[in-house]
Amino acid sequence: MLGLELGLPIPAEGTGTKSQRLEACLKALPDDGLLQAAQRLLDSPHVSVRGKERLALEDAVWDAGAVIEISGRVRRELAAAIDLDELLHRPDRFERALEQFWHLDDDPVALWTGSSTTSLRGRIHRHVFRNRGDWSTEELFEQLGALEAGSARFTRFLEALIDPATLPDAAAQNRLVEAINTVLTPAGARLEQTGERDGYPHYQLLRTGPGAARQPKTLIFATTIKPDIRFLSVVDNDIEVKQGRDQVLVYNRPGRHPLV
Repeated sequence: MLGLELGLPIPAEGTGTKSQRLEACLKALPDDGLLQAAQRLLDSPHVSVRGKERLALEDAVWDAGAVIEISGRVRRELAAAIDLDELLHRPDRFERALEQFWHLDDDPVALWTGSSTTSLRGRIHRHVFRNRGDWSTEELFEQLGALEAGSARFTRFLEALIDPATLPDAAAQNRLVEAINTVLTPAGARLEQTGERDGYPHYQLLRTGPGAARQPKTLIFATTIKPDIRFLSVVDNDIEVKQGRDQVLVYNRPGRHPLV
């Protein structure tokens, strides 16, 4: 049963209509249970939640977690810094990234005709893909609703733009990350490489302002001696092992989660 899959309390049979029983299930859930049920609904292979309803559910779940706030002004500055042509080397991948976060098929007529030139998807095809230069990055962000969306959605969208699934080009990734970080760094955030996917850099947006947890860069372990360690940079946690280097293991690749 879907109710069991979503972790909903199941009322006894014969206690009302289906809608009444569903309402009773939801009322019986604590607040954190509602969020968990919403996440299970989004992940369920048996239910397809689409369009504005899916976006609303995602926002409810994402906004409940840790969020890096990105102001409207910073978003417009980011749009001015992002070269849209860099993202259009693979239009199919770029379109998949867009439809992952925004409601592109907003023309109800398309339900009967199968396609639409007036939907957001149709306008993107016309003004971004076919007639490049019609829309600037800021205009695209405006049409998507990215300038007013919640910060949780916007930050995920920003990460998706430079993800290898969207942009399988390390040089283009680096150029975009540099341009984006030029804007984000003064605002207390930046994109940091946290690993690799399919051989390409994978970036995550991290807070760098006051009180932000820094990514661990060096971990020394598996040693029976006390190595002679010199800090080259306390801020960046750059070290040099002066003596006993051959008797320690040093891990210096960035991790996804900071150690606490």
